[in-house]
Amino acid sequence: MIIVAGDSNHHPKYSDYTKNNISVWTDMLDIEVDNVSKSGVGNDFICDAVLRSIQQKQIDHVYVFWSEWYRVLKTPNKESQEWLQTISDEEFKQIANLNINLFYSLQSALKQMNLNYTFYQDLWPWPHMKIDKMFEAAKFIIQHPLYDLIDKDRFWGWPIHPDLGGRCLSNLQHDQLSDTNSHYGQKTHDFLAKNIIDKGMSL
Repeated sequence: MIIVAGDSNHHPKYSDYTKNNISVWTDMLDIEVDNVSKSGVGNDFICDAVLRSIQQKQIDHVYVFWSEWYRVLKTPNKESQEWLQTISDEEFKQIANLNINLFYSLQSALKQMNLNYTFYQDLWPWPHMKIDKMFEAAKFIIQHPLYDLIDKDRFWGWPIHPDLGGRCLSNLQHDQLSDTNSHYGQKTHDFLAKNIIDKGMSL
């Protein structure tokens, strides 16, 4: 069995969620899958979903598709686009720190349990980020005390930020649902089904 945890792009009922006749990539695999992905969730939820799923099961591999970073502290009364355009340096550092801590915490737990795993940053962590914040984001990541402790051999695309040579899985997106809906289309799900399990870090 494998565990898949992520955001809406990997939702186990993707077709129902997106109102499109799309087959989610995990349904195309010839292996048993426990897909605990959910739409709109933050990385705190994803981390917790993995830890709950691995209990009392025989797991061959854990695949984690991390979501947008801001979701761990998203304020209900603010639209994310407006908020991220005006986010303070202190809020940014707090959110980035929380996410990197989650990466390291789950990495440590999975290694302690001797479970095979692969991490991916599914989406760019900071949608709508202003250009002048991009440099600060890269600087914060590379100066974080856990930066060198993240196992880049098991975290595809780390350190994520393009200015640091990183990538997100969405960089490999082949199509999207529509001009106004950037969720993965069928070609992208087909690509993931054919490549994630077999190629993993060699994508």
